[in-house]
Amino acid sequence: MTNLQHRLWHSIDNTPTPTWVDRWRTPGRTRALVITYFTFLAVSFLCEVGMFFSLHFLWPLLAAMLVAMIAWTLLRNTIGAKDMAPRHALDEYENEVLDAWRSRALTLLNTLLVVGAAASIILGLVAADGIRTQIFATAVGIYMLFTYLAVSTLPAVGFALTFNQPAED
Repeated sequence: MTNLQHRLWHSIDNTPTPTWVDRWRTPGRTRALVITYFTFLAVSFLCEVGMFFSLHFLWPLLAAMLVAMIAWTLLRNTIGAKDMAPRHALDEYENEVLDAWRSRALTLLNTLLVVGAAASIILGLVAADGIRTQIFATAVGIYMLFTYLAVSTLPAVGFALTFNQPAED
C-alpha cells in the first residue's frame, strides 16, 4: 500500500460515520443497493449502446449513471470503505472475505477481458471492411469501461453482503 493510500484510508477511518448510514446497514437495504447499482449500470450500458443510433439516449444514460453512482456511494458508506483499508486495520475474517471477493473479481475480470479480446479479434477479421474504426474503438472502450465498473466493485459488494447483517448473526 502506498503512502498516499495509507493517508487516504486514515482520513476516511478518522471521519465520524453519519448516523443515517446505520439505517442502510440491513440485509434488505444492502441487497436493494446492490441490485440498484447493477441494474442501473446495465441500463447505462444499454443507453450507451443506444447512443450509436440516437443521441436521445444521452439523458437517460446520465440519469441511470447518476442513480448507479448514488447507490454505489451509499453502499460504500455502509461498509466504511473497508474494501480499501490496509490489512492491519481489519480483522482476520474481514481480510478473508475481501481476499475471496478480490479473487472472484480477478477471475471474472480475466474471463471478461479474454472474451472481449477474442470478440474484438474475430469481429475485426470477419467484418474488417464494414466497420468504421471510430465506432469499433468506441465500442471496445465502452466494453472495457463497463467491465471495470461492474467487476472492480465486487469486493465492496461482497463485503457489504457479508457484514451488513443484524448483530445477532
